[in-house]
Amino acid sequence: MRVEEIVRGAPVLVVTTAAIDGHDTALRHPERQARLDAALAGVQRADDGDVARLEPRDATRSELERAHDARHLDALAQFCAAGGGMLDPDTVAGPRSF
Repeated sequence: MRVEEIVRGAPVLVVTTAAIDGHDTALRHPERQARLDAALAGVQRADDGDVARLEPRDATRSELERAHDARHLDALAQFCAAGGGMLDPDTVAGPRSF
């Protein structure tokens, strides 16, 4: 089944920070910009009027603390401010990731 057949008739909400995102990953990383661009192009091609776009906003500290310990957030902020790097073998964070 083609993506156009799956998406046709189903409401789709697209929220992405692609245009403003500073989260830079390695060229082969799954979160790389080229992969996101390809996914968004597929959504655009399949759009028959049922795709809604929502402008993103940064999560507040309070919202982040609903899911993450404050100490974890502080450590991540410091890590990114210091230039970032590899958090584990497949998770990268850069200066603008947080």
